[in-house]
Amino acid sequence: MDRTIEARIKNEILVNDYDVFIKAKGVALMTSLSVSTIYKKMKENNFPKPIRVSEKRVAWSRKSVMSWLEKQKQLSSGGLDS
Repeated sequence: MDRTIEARIKNEILVNDYDVFIKAKGVALMTSLSVSTIYKKMKENNFPKPIRVSEKRVAWSRKSVMSWLEKQKQLSSGGLDS
């Protein structure tokens, strides 16, 4: 992975004791989707919902995003039925 992208992802991560939470820009970098596409997919129930981590901040569970990515890989290789 390009060091610049890796550094940008690290800057977008919030950590607590139970999971790693990722801000929208970090999710966009992980998935190669735009932030607007992520919200569109969420509205269509085709992307994990974020968690409210404070009054003005939402973030995604890294595990839920990674699970979504794995499902997309399987779908693209014919591993799951649509």
